[in-house]
Amino acid sequence: MYNAVAGSCAEQEANASGLIEYPDLSTLSISDTADYGTPTIEIIMNPTELIVGDYVASNNSPAKSYSYSGSMPSFGTANDTLNLNNLLPRGFAWGDSGNYFYIGRSHSTKFSRFTCSTPYDIGTAGSQQDSPSNTPSAAWSPQGIHFHPDGQIFFAVESNNIHKLALSTAWQISSGLTLTSTTDVSVDTDDFGDPVGGLTGIRFSPTGLKMYLSYRYDSSDTETGSQGHSKLIQYDLSTAWDISTRSVNSTIDLHPTIGYYSFTPPDPGPPPLPPSGVAALVSGLDFSADGTQLFASSSHQDVQSGQYVMMLFA
Repeated sequence: MYNAVAGSCAEQEANASGLIEYPDLSTLSISDTADYGTPTIEIIMNPTELIVGDYVASNNSPAKSYSYSGSMPSFGTANDTLNLNNLLPRGFAWGDSGNYFYIGRSHSTKFSRFTCSTPYDIGTAGSQQDSPSNTPSAAWSPQGIHFHPDGQIFFAVESNNIHKLALSTAWQISSGLTLTSTTDVSVDTDDFGDPVGGLTGIRFSPTGLKMYLSYRYDSSDTETGSQGHSKLIQYDLSTAWDISTRSVNSTIDLHPTIGYYSFTPPDPGPPPLPPSGVAALVSGLDFSADGTQLFASSSHQDVQSGQYVMMLFA
């Protein structure tokens, strides 16, 4: 039930002459949080909706859309639901001005594409197209994807890597994919002195000069410094869309807003001792169409708040 707003979507803007630019993470702070109520696997915006991937253990995880008008949506009844039965979806991406909705599929090298008869409206998603079986194995189990606005390439993240894949025909993933480069970002250090890795989401600004990642590098059961925390990081690219020209701009540590989903008391001994548990996991991020607000979501319930946290930054 997407209400079209001509030219307002960020991906649309990227194909127009006037490109908007997203803000630096250092200028944003959490303005609202909500309990989504179930694990999320990914989020993506269209001009008037937030689309959330629900995790369902039976592998029938759907994508659901909720109305967005500048504040946290009300997560009651979804506007539309796109069933993604047995596809094990993870990353979401738009393409060709919203005519296509793409997913990256966990535990697979497969990617799928749905054609939307109304741009950016998952309620009108129809025919499904899959990438061929010879998709490069380096892109195994992608956790986030983002398309270049010309449809010739897209980026997929998994583990510590960003893979750049080329399409034989623009937007047509069934025509064949070629791995053109792999970038290991674990060589980078974030603002807290930790390596970057354990990637779960990727977004570029419409200009291609800023890249944003969600990640959790260390999944140890001890809170030491900022390791084990879910984070967001922004890179500036001196050459648009060229990851090799990246430099770290700023980092947001989402702890304790996304804290622990499994908690046990500290080991016996004299204080002070760090709490132990397993850090909850950020599952994705995306900007509003006008680039002024940022959403991030969690895939694990926070044990202290009891929430599957959805965050809005402004």
